[in-house]
Amino acid sequence: TSINTADSLVFPVYHNKMFIGWQLRFIPGTPHGDRMGKMKYLHVFKKGNCLYNYDNAKAYSSVVLVEGVKKAWKFPNGVASFGKGISEQQIQLIQTWDEIILMYDGDTKTQEQAKVLRDRIALNRKCVNVNPSAYGFASPDEMTAAEAERIVFEEWKKVYG
Repeated sequence: TSINTADSLVFPVYHNKMFIGWQLRFIPGTPHGDRMGKMKYLHVFKKGNCLYNYDNAKAYSSVVLVEGVKKAWKFPNGVASFGKGISEQQIQLIQTWDEIILMYDGDTKTQEQAKVLRDRIALNRKCVNVNPSAYGFASPDEMTAAEAERIVFEEWKKVYG
């Protein structure tokens, strides 16, 4: 078996200032990227052990948790869990911050998962779940960085003034 990395983006992954692997993202609509039914991402590391952009986000007092790498780029303090699921180790890492914003995709199933996670984290942290569909977006991918930051600020203000 071989994998052609043409028509893909490669995202290096660092954790605690060490390079631990990379994520390959196939680009839809390209000759090698049209395998979305088979494989959208390829991870060469154990993705449940870290959060994308964790080292950079630690410089901030709050964090925005999203699903994917590209979504994390919308925020200087954004981290990604590398998918809709989140491991126990990632939950421990996210509690590095006292103020946590969740901004997962807006579909019903994902939002149900996000609310459960919010309720779990909110026991000992300030935590807000932002549903992008309430603002007309299916996903943070569809927002500009400015729109995403404005929406996060509005939702935080609603809950914590």
